[in-house]
Amino acid sequence: MIGYLAYTSGFMAKIFGVLLMVAGLGYLADAFAAILVPDFPFSFALFVSGGEVALSFWLIIRGRQVRVPTIPSPMLSTPR
Repeated sequence: MIGYLAYTSGFMAKIFGVLLMVAGLGYLADAFAAILVPDFPFSFALFVSGGEVALSFWLIIRGRQVRVPTIPSPMLSTPR
């Protein structure tokens, strides 16, 4: 869900949305593997967490510089 929102927002690069979607699927696979096979030796989380790390660095370095466009509020406009 967060990956889809990041992908469609236009606020950041679409690659972060894709990486977060892959991370979500990896965490989901880990959860199902833990339920279905109690001694599952492999963890997808080790490999899919790169998207979250990349997003964190992007937010630290570039996120503060991004300008959000202002949308005029209908509550502030004068009646006609």
